[in-house]
Amino acid sequence: MIADGIGPAVEVLRNARSIVVLTGAGVSTASGLPQFRGAGGIWDDKELMAAHDVSALPGSLAVLWETWGPLRPVIAAAEPNAAHQAIASLEMRFPAAITVATQNVDGLHQRAGSQVVAELHGSLFRSRCMTCDGTFPDPHAPNGVPLSPCCNAPARPDMTLFGEALPFDASRTAKLACRSADVLLIAGTSGAVSTATGLARYANDYGARVVLVNLEPWNADASRWLTATATGPVEELLPDLVSMLD
Repeated sequence: MIADGIGPAVEVLRNARSIVVLTGAGVSTASGLPQFRGAGGIWDDKELMAAHDVSALPGSLAVLWETWGPLRPVIAAAEPNAAHQAIASLEMRFPAAITVATQNVDGLHQRAGSQVVAELHGSLFRSRCMTCDGTFPDPHAPNGVPLSPCCNAPARPDMTLFGEALPFDASRTAKLACRSADVLLIAGTSGAVSTATGLARYANDYGARVVLVNLEPWNADASRWLTATATGPVEELLPDLVSMLD
């Protein structure tokens, strides 16, 4: 049964011993970063969305870098907002019992102080060799398609594309944490995103209660995995939720 409002969400979290937090783009919008889905989102451009399918590689490399290369300095200059800070502050209450799994590629959780972050969709600040699949730190905004230092071959952003499996280590970290968690707290992501709904179902199957904090509720089909839903701006609701645990 879904209970709307922050009160039921607080009650679920108050009794938790171990928590997994799953975040999406809605957590970073208050830092000035764009949404992917919804009105005005990046995926409104269907041609751009098609270029982000793994099947479009290597022909889409130029488009990927034209899109994400200029965003590297923009995102590097962004600051963690109140939502990131609230999630990091949960570690003060639940030491060694918080795992953050994020669909975001911006690194803002780490900069806010979160210690264990599984980057399910990769990182904008890494690149990946198209020949050997090796990854390397790369904060630069390249002029064209960069070459990898390992093979001198074309590189791609180390971000999970449509049709591509999630990074093994990050996915394993998130799933192992969900197996022993009391609560999966999902923040700022749509029920249309399979990463979110898949982890919600997985956590539910292992006995965790699932709490959603999001600007809008999920649809009825996706909501069946949820125990409680609080709707509104996550940068406002998450700090309120954490403060109400005291």
